[in-house]
Amino acid sequence: MEREIQERLFQFIEMTGETERDFCSKTNIDLNTELTISELVTLAKTYKNMSIRWLLVGEGHAMLDGSFNIMNFHAENVNLAGKDSCKGDLVKSLSTELAEYKAMVRSLTATLEQISSKGN
Repeated sequence: MEREIQERLFQFIEMTGETERDFCSKTNIDLNTELTISELVTLAKTYKNMSIRWLLVGEGHAMLDGSFNIMNFHAENVNLAGKDSCKGDLVKSLSTELAEYKAMVRSLTATLEQISSKGN
């Protein structure tokens, strides 16, 4: 499996809170081999909110709905030693998501202010 794709797949597994064993059991995917088209289809069916585009090229969010369940992500259990690009991808993804949430909060705040000012 191409190294970057493999790193993103491990990152996704951590995001779900599953163990590698659970993931492999659920998908029948060998994490040490290159993904096949059939396995990509299996991923898309098994993890409906997983972005295959993110997995393959690293663009956008890991989750199609933009969600990141922080309750399932146990940083203390993540072994990223020697996986600097994986760490960088995670930080970049979280930074992007945080920026999007901040923009959303600013927009909602402005909308609420407009609504309040119309009521007065």
